[in-house]
Amino acid sequence: MPDIFSITLQDYSKELATVTFPIRVITAGNLAAIQSDVTTLVTAMQDVAFGTMRRRQVTHNFTGDPAIPTDPEAQREEKWTVGYTDVQATLAAGVTNPLYGNAYTVTLSTALLTGHLSVNSDYANLADTDVAAFVADFEAFARSPSGGTVEVKYIKFTGRNS
Repeated sequence: MPDIFSITLQDYSKELATVTFPIRVITAGNLAAIQSDVTTLVTAMQDVAFGTMRRRQVTHNFTGDPAIPTDPEAQREEKWTVGYTDVQATLAAGVTNPLYGNAYTVTLSTALLTGHLSVNSDYANLADTDVAAFVADFEAFARSPSGGTVEVKYIKFTGRNS
């Protein structure tokens, strides 16, 4: 399955239009070349379209596991809400981070509650081995909208039965 490039342009009346098309599959070996290709294409687009470029995105697709979960509790309505905060006061080159301290959330469906909840609570036990590993990986990978590093403050069960 090919990966996807999309770019959103804004017209004079402030309406947005997005063009999306497949591109070659991104690998570690061709990532720099694809980034260069995106820059070249965007420059060429600016010569044939004069809307304001609002967003561009490259999406890496992969074929996931086709197996259906065997546990009937694996439901998309059973969610963890991960609350996190931007904790990076200064960005690259000493620029003050305008989003420093801001709070954000993301939801993760099919929450596995067994063994991960704090006692008599809807909150995950952040000291639990599996939860702590998720938190460490999330904090290492995720960023705030400004690009700042983040810290998980809580993980709460917010499913249909909460």
